[in-house]
Amino acid sequence: MRKCGKTYNAAPIFDNSIEKSIKTVPAHNNMDPNRLEEAHRRLLHAWNTLPREQFERALDNVLLRMNLRQQYIPNRYLHPQMLNFGSHGVICSVRDVFNPNLPLVAKMHWNLHNLDQEKTNYSNLEGLSGFPFFLDAFIMPLGDAVVMGNHFCHMNVFQYVGESLQKIVERSLPISQRNVVTLGYKLFLIIESMHAARLVHRSIQLKHVTLQRKPNDKLQMWLIGLDEALPLDPLPVDNADVVSQDSSPFVDDGNPYQTFDDFISGVYLILRMSGIDLFENTGGDARRIAHQKQRFHQTPLNFVNNETAWIGELYDEIQAQSVNGYNHDQLFRIFHRAIPNFVPTVTPDLEIEYILMGNDTIFLG
Repeated sequence: MRKCGKTYNAAPIFDNSIEKSIKTVPAHNNMDPNRLEEAHRRLLHAWNTLPREQFERALDNVLLRMNLRQQYIPNRYLHPQMLNFGSHGVICSVRDVFNPNLPLVAKMHWNLHNLDQEKTNYSNLEGLSGFPFFLDAFIMPLGDAVVMGNHFCHMNVFQYVGESLQKIVERSLPISQRNVVTLGYKLFLIIESMHAARLVHRSIQLKHVTLQRKPNDKLQMWLIGLDEALPLDPLPVDNADVVSQDSSPFVDDGNPYQTFDDFISGVYLILRMSGIDLFENTGGDARRIAHQKQRFHQTPLNFVNNETAWIGELYDEIQAQSVNGYNHDQLFRIFHRAIPNFVPTVTPDLEIEYILMGNDTIFLG
């Protein structure tokens, strides 16, 4: 079975002897010599007892941890304010003393793997429209992690990009189809650019799409939540960690994750923006959710009306392309003909109707 993620060379990673190589592992500048000696002793023990691949993974994590500890600058990020709490950690807004006017978010991960995965993904998407820029990654000493408690020490810092669509949609329903078409069109363009960078998101949900008001009063869309994203080469095989009511039925059935699965999740999102919740009466039951997905998969036009029929056509087109191959023009043509005499405008900003309450509370028209 093919595996996704990092691969490790089978060749020895040490030059002469394990003892000599361990002694050359870089230490934190302020690391106590006794702690360093203990670390060396444990590493030597691991070399003597663990299988080679498992040892190399452990060493990789040790080096990553040491590097991230060195990146930490005490008191750089101030005034954390809780924004959200997710499966992988806590998200807070912070102020950077080096860039006080730059809105930033600190995401505090439960573990090192999620931090490293997210950091790598943001780096691979750097410069692409629709993705925040990544600023910093570090491990905070436990004694300084007052806000997070004893478990949240692994931190990524990146650009703040507005409020989630989940919150905006909840207070805005019903939303006009012109806005829905425009938002869906832009989302699919962002997803497509991610696929071109050879990544799949694997967690397209309302909470992972944000809207941000710009100084010109236009809105910009962003895609976040990249700690679940994985490379397309090879196709991710083990996707049990992302099975949810937002995942495609093919992923739920244990198939390798494909680009079309991101688009299917995008269709579910578009349905919700249109006020159509496929899973409203499932009570969160996994079997009932799976049944609804199969019903929609077989006859998507039964779940829409004349105004939203284009969404069923979009789903059918995605299914056809999953067999016949991806075709940008055919897929995006559906957005262009969704509403007569209306062409969604999304570059560089979204042309949508909204009402602003207070300073930043967006209500979609």
